[in-house]
Amino acid sequence: MIDRHTRAGHVDFSDLNEKPKKETRVDRTKRAAWISVLLYAVLIFILSSRPDLPDMDFFIEINDKVAHIILYTPLGFLLRRALSLHKNMTAFQTAVLTLIIGVLYGISDELHQAFVPGRYADAADVLADAVGVLFGSTAFYFLRKQQPGLRAETNE
Repeated sequence: MIDRHTRAGHVDFSDLNEKPKKETRVDRTKRAAWISVLLYAVLIFILSSRPDLPDMDFFIEINDKVAHIILYTPLGFLLRRALSLHKNMTAFQTAVLTLIIGVLYGISDELHQAFVPGRYADAADVLADAVGVLFGSTAFYFLRKQQPGLRAETNE
């Protein structure tokens, strides 16, 4: 808690007159990155809410686990990008946190599916989700090496 009492009986309110800091380009970039993560997570939630999800067989038959990997790869990429914008984290910390958040979201998605008629929770799906997050995170790391403009800071 901030101690506003500088001397007996006197309260310092001088910081209340300060103007709010102007939002920077980095702040806007961070917000946009996290909004993209949120929107993609909502997309996954909506797809998981459908009891009659259409087949993903376009040109070839796609295994359910491969579909999970494909669906969670962009989530891993977006998470890694959003986390990489925070200067106080190393590349390793960013990678680990990306995996933790992605797996926790995968677990919550499977728990959600347990309550959707016609769907069920499957631990193997969580493993496939984790592989997808790992692929997306790794893809961001290597693409960032090729195109530094993918993020503004240089912690990776």
